[in-house]
Amino acid sequence: MFLSIVLSTLIAICFAMIMAAREQTVTSRADALIHLAGESLMGEYHRDILDEYGLFLLEGNEEELTGHLRSYLTPSLSAMKDVSVSDMKASGGRYAIVDPEPIRQQILGRMKTGGRVLLPGKSGGSSGGSGSSDEGSGGSRGPAGTGQSSTAPAGSGSSGSSSSAGRHLHHGPTIASLPSRQMPEGGGLLAAIDRLTREGGLSRAFTDGTEDFLLSSYILDTFNSRSRLDRPGHFFRNETEYILWGKLSDEENAKATDRALRTLRIPANLAHIYADSSKRETLTAASEAIAPGPAGAAVQAILAATWAWAESENDLALLLQGDPVPLIKSRETWALDLEDVVKNMISGALSPEKFEPREDGSAYDPEPESLLKGGRPVIRPAKKEGLSYDQYLRILLFSQEDQMTVMRALDLIQINVRQDMDGLFLISEQCTGISLEMTVNHRSFRYEKQY
Repeated sequence: MFLSIVLSTLIAICFAMIMAAREQTVTSRADALIHLAGESLMGEYHRDILDEYGLFLLEGNEEELTGHLRSYLTPSLSAMKDVSVSDMKASGGRYAIVDPEPIRQQILGRMKTGGRVLLPGKSGGSSGGSGSSDEGSGGSRGPAGTGQSSTAPAGSGSSGSSSSAGRHLHHGPTIASLPSRQMPEGGGLLAAIDRLTREGGLSRAFTDGTEDFLLSSYILDTFNSRSRLDRPGHFFRNETEYILWGKLSDEENAKATDRALRTLRIPANLAHIYADSSKRETLTAASEAIAPGPAGAAVQAILAATWAWAESENDLALLLQGDPVPLIKSRETWALDLEDVVKNMISGALSPEKFEPREDGSAYDPEPESLLKGGRPVIRPAKKEGLSYDQYLRILLFSQEDQMTVMRALDLIQINVRQDMDGLFLISEQCTGISLEMTVNHRSFRYEKQY
């Protein structure tokens, strides 16, 4: 009797161990199969977007993802005996692109592991594109406008590039679904200046390896700008300018960029005028000749502002024609003489009687732009050095918050994919990862996978 009891106990223990081992085997195999199925599901990313933009995006429709997961798992799990599967679900909702940070991290990871970059000091086209020689073919996919010639005179009111006029996005559903529309408006010029003057300042935009440098390098390498039409099949010609301003036409984005570049150049040019003793002497002599006496100081201020404005207009024309312009000017890189500026002023702009005291106490203080004639010729300085147009775009990108930069880049991806591949494509339906949930033999499994 004692031996029977012992033997029965041993047999029960053996059966328990066998069942436990079997259950562990089932669990281990199910775990491996679910993991493999999840990896297979992650492999269904959008191939064209990866090839064109270097980003992993997966359509996150829960019903379709769950169906695909089931198709991967069912043949293997059904071959296992006494295995019950329930509550199977795959969803990308947790990783939907409502936060730009995962995309930003993908961009930075790509650039750190072999993405092409545009290094400071190399003006003109990007490191891997065909350059602006393709510009003439950029309108072949749609109604492109005819802009002004790239040799347009400074101050003519044009952008100086034939790609300033081009595409205009009118399609209402596409506009309403743009990812950047969910982002709050930026802080404007003051916020941009604050970002430029933070710790590290502007040098971070040109320091190879910093996140600011890598992000702007990705934008300059992946999208068109007025100086580079490397991707003639894209909808917009001025894509980098769109990322900066978010306007719905190439022309509006070009004009906004022109205004920003003038705004960036005028203080530096004005500072150079007052720092250069010969220019100060020239200003003093000219102001005394125009309006001797107390009004001379006002004339001098207006002349200095107009001179700085004219030089900034000339700087812009040089940049758009492919010439470099330094951030801080020297005598060798300064282009315009005060005499050239005065000759191009509208007749009577500095008449002495305009500076006489007014009854209401106000003073004559015109906008410099209103004092100058249009159609002024472009003047090249004695020394050619400085930053290219693309490198000035890098400065403007640095002054913008990274989140807005990323979301507007996603705008362009959506617009281009809808134009060329899928007219119903939406970034909002894509995800950068998936959540997997299911129950196998009453044991729950949950996985989080992200690109």
